[in-house]
Amino acid sequence: AHGEEPRRAIVLSYTVAQAGLLIGGIDAVAPVLTNFFLVTYTLTNLAAALLALCGLPNFRPVWRLYSWQTSLLGAALTAGSMFFLNPLFALLTLALALALGVYISATVPSGRWPSISQAVAFLTARSCLLTLDAQPADPKYWRPSLLLLVPPSQAAGPQPTAGGASLLLRLAHRLSGSGLVVGGRTLP
Repeated sequence: AHGEEPRRAIVLSYTVAQAGLLIGGIDAVAPVLTNFFLVTYTLTNLAAALLALCGLPNFRPVWRLYSWQTSLLGAALTAGSMFFLNPLFALLTLALALALGVYISATVPSGRWPSISQAVAFLTARSCLLTLDAQPADPKYWRPSLLLLVPPSQAAGPQPTAGGASLLLRLAHRLSGSGLVVGGRTLP
């Protein structure tokens, strides 16, 4: 696979390593490397906590003492140790990690890498709907809610075609106004 090598990343890594060594030896580079390892551990722990909190069925850690609290505690401790070692380097490292995250999300196509944002959005929407369901209904805030069932012949994929299913969905959306439209397919 000749075209699979990340050439730009290799050149950038080499350049950063050489620049660090030319600045003042390994002792000058050690705090920066330590902070980058710590930010990696922080983000890994944070991702594990989010995966556990979202309740994803494909996230099944095997450590019997695992909980989302241990991951969150690990993220807080590693971030705290970054600031304990050198607050200025910690701020610079976090700013660089944030800039790198923004750059990646802006330039890399979304389908290539999975993102936890869909799971977090689903968890937030579910939580809000459950909160709404627990409150007594007030007629002043009534909104129409529609259930749209589309026959399987009209729903031929995850995205309906320009045919009947999308027209029905647009009509239901217009009828509901600011209400809720829940769509589904019927089984044959």
